[in-house]
Amino acid sequence: MHDTLANLPGIMIDRDIWQLLGSPSVLRSFDTGYFWKPYKGEVYKPLVTSSDLKNKMSELLMVA
Repeated sequence: MHDTLANLPGIMIDRDIWQLLGSPSVLRSFDTGYFWKPYKGEVYKPLVTSSDLKNKMSELLMVA
């Protein structure tokens, strides 16, 4: 179960469920009576996601 929680960033549960799960340390105290796994955001990689930018980068590297 702890592995599953580690793969759910942003999940929030109340204290009762947290205790039923065995008080997993992967969850942090959030507010009175709640615990969560912080969401760290996403990394934007335009050269990986945009084929147009990837092609332009390849062109620039060939010229250099």
